[in-house]
Amino acid sequence: MNLKHYLAAIFSAAILSFSFLSCDPKEDDPTTNPTPSTDIVKEIHGFYGKPAAQVLSILDAKGWTRREHTFESGANYQYINSDSTKTYYIEAWDDTVIFSEYNEFEKGDVNQEISTVNIHRFIQTFENWENTMSQIPHPNTFYKGLIVADSAEFVQIYALRNDFLQTFQVKKPTLVYAVSSYVAANTVSQTGVSIETEYHSYYVFVAFGERIYDYKNKENSLNNFRYPLNSQRK
Repeated sequence: MNLKHYLAAIFSAAILSFSFLSCDPKEDDPTTNPTPSTDIVKEIHGFYGKPAAQVLSILDAKGWTRREHTFESGANYQYINSDSTKTYYIEAWDDTVIFSEYNEFEKGDVNQEISTVNIHRFIQTFENWENTMSQIPHPNTFYKGLIVADSAEFVQIYALRNDFLQTFQVKKPTLVYAVSSYVAANTVSQTGVSIETEYHSYYVFVAFGERIYDYKNKENSLNNFRYPLNSQRK
């Protein structure tokens, strides 16, 4: 089963029972080296609203593989590094960036088991990015967090970041998925981590931009959670 569909099924059931308030790695270690938190989080936020040509020139300079899909009013772009462990996703409308996302994946065979050391590194990267994101001004937003743990037996949404962080520390040993978000009327700032062992889905991401999904129904919808578009490597 696709992870996105798997989680979506869990979250759809969970919404019936949860009421949400609106308001230095070894050289032979098979993992992705975490990107410095300040750089990537601020970079992703900085792309928003810029001319697409300016952002694409920055990413083209990395020398990564570029894929693009154009449509009537805009285009989306995906940049993939040489071993497919890092990706950027950019969406532009009328030549202006409206959404950007960065992902890091487990290196090697996507079906391999991930070591405890590597799990720790992904979680640590998420914690660094989440902390950096919290220090970026988010005017006129409400907080929304999500934790899935204990083989998906535990699913909880949070309206307060402190509550999210406290539970996150408790649930780290059995974590499946976590997302921390700042949601505005039309945009969302978000970072998340997946340690989904059943389907071998291991990644961490940060994203910012316009809310593609059902943002008008923020009180009763889990669609505010933006799942990484690149979470399934090709």
